[in-house]
Amino acid sequence: MINYIILGIFLLLISFLSIKKIKNLDEAEQKEVKKELNNPFLLSIKATPYFGILLVFIGLFLELSYLVSTGLVLMFVGVIFMFFIMLRKGNTKEAIKVLILNVITVIIFFYLFLY
Repeated sequence: MINYIILGIFLLLISFLSIKKIKNLDEAEQKEVKKELNNPFLLSIKATPYFGILLVFIGLFLELSYLVSTGLVLMFVGVIFMFFIMLRKGNTKEAIKVLILNVITVIIFFYLFLY
């Protein structure tokens, strides 16, 4: 029962922080966010790593290893998509940092779960 309460608090915190972050943006950035939210394909690509993180935490709280693994795979795939989006926008240094962090995370994942 306590796991469900913690999970609910965690989800409320994420929602609150997301709304607060969007309200603090400039008008141009808010228009860009609205434009991205209206494109379901782009939204699904950008939301994949965050959905994966959410599944990882839900799996940890409910102690479901298959949910944790699914969340980690979604997170890895989403970060790869974000890497290509960043390269396309011209953020080469940021894209390389994201890719290196993703590779390190994959190595840690396989080390922890396979050994």
